[in-house]
Amino acid sequence: KFERWVREMGLSLLALRAREAAEKGNPVARDYPSEYIKGLVRRGQAKILVNMFAAYLVHRGLATQYWLIKNKFVAGGESIATWLRLLKKT
Repeated sequence: KFERWVREMGLSLLALRAREAAEKGNPVARDYPSEYIKGLVRRGQAKILVNMFAAYLVHRGLATQYWLIKNKFVAGGESIATWLRLLKKT
């Protein structure tokens, strides 16, 4: 289910992330959103998928953010919160 969800939602979430960065004043995200997304994926790679998966679990009610952090499945809550905030915008 997550694989299908990533195919359906992943690109729109990344586009929302670029739009949010542009609104905060990031010139690359504002002028070259596709390059911003490429750089984000290049730098984050597996970490982005892990955090998206964690946000997916929390969004679906299958886990809590606190539980994921407490059991060290993810390093911190800030990046999960970012994806959750973007999920609420969709």
